[in-house]
Amino acid sequence: MKQEMVRQVMSKADAMWLRMIGVLTEGKEFKPRDKMRGTVARTWKRSPIRKRLEEVCRQLPDTQVEELNTRLDTLPRVVRKMLSENLPNLPANRGGRPPAFPIDIRRHAIEDLAHELPRRDFSEAVETVARRYGMSPDYLRKVWKNRRHLNESKPVIPLQNLG
Repeated sequence: MKQEMVRQVMSKADAMWLRMIGVLTEGKEFKPRDKMRGTVARTWKRSPIRKRLEEVCRQLPDTQVEELNTRLDTLPRVVRKMLSENLPNLPANRGGRPPAFPIDIRRHAIEDLAHELPRRDFSEAVETVARRYGMSPDYLRKVWKNRRHLNESKPVIPLQNLG
């Protein structure tokens, strides 16, 4: 492909990349500030995907330029379609504040509290077990109140281990 055609295709690819960023931001047009636009453009210019596209363009015969331009025009629509199809496969947002103590420590505290209850009244047992695990008594009361949910919850698999 001629150098001028490569420049045209790459400038169109740059524009499509900015449009795809807009698609990824809930379909709104991406209009970054000038400073951000420069950062986005520099990141894209150094991208291995862009470098690979430029290599492919140089090897492409001149007759296939129009087909490549058509593909670049449909790229934001394809990305949006892929996102909408794969959205149900994303994990659900668990929401809420992360727990102060890991689930296994909370489970052990609940077990210890259950063993302490026959010997003491509830307030004394809570204070004893909370001191043992370094929890506040109020926190342990909340954990005790939600103990059924705690026992039913499944362990969370960290995303790093899924790869």
